[in-house]
Amino acid sequence: MDLAIHRQPSQEFQALPLPFDVPTRSSVEAWGDTLFGFKWRFLGESNRDTYRAALFGGVRAPTGRLADVQDPSQLSTGGGQWDLGLWPTFDWQVRPNGYVNVTGYFEYALPGRRDQLVTRDTSGASLASPVVRRQSFKPGDLAVLALAYIHKPSTESVDWEFRLGYWWGWQDNLKAQSLTGQGGDAHYAGPRVSRPNTSWQE
Repeated sequence: MDLAIHRQPSQEFQALPLPFDVPTRSSVEAWGDTLFGFKWRFLGESNRDTYRAALFGGVRAPTGRLADVQDPSQLSTGGGQWDLGLWPTFDWQVRPNGYVNVTGYFEYALPGRRDQLVTRDTSGASLASPVVRRQSFKPGDLAVLALAYIHKPSTESVDWEFRLGYWWGWQDNLKAQSLTGQGGDAHYAGPRVSRPNTSWQE
């Protein structure tokens, strides 16, 4: 059993074009979300065994910074909510330098809260002055299954591999509260409802 703490990638880049003026600083580096994980290898004692299987699991903590919604030049380095994940993997060594790998990714996102910049009320009228309101949200849960044949050439100077595979994935839509109220009293309330076209496969 292995335990690990992994810092999530935290460097961000802004893509062009943008609907607002491009800030002078187009990238930022800061601490991102943190993954606390474990690995349990329950089949195979070494990488030379014909069959190998392991279970990875972890909790992703929202340690990353969330951007100020009133400052378009800022970028977030975290998601703002906790995630739970299980990632089982299985290897079948079919040749000395090649093996078949099957890996699953199953992640459940816990609800979180975030600031939103409200510029219009529920009737669509522009507010005289934008206001910041808190919104409850929940990202869509994720399930991915990947199948691949991996070939690792025998070289002493370079460690590389070739992969040929197929993967299937599904993710639910994001769920978030709706805007209610008029004018400066507009706020997010009520149950979280599904937001169309917010999953990555749509």
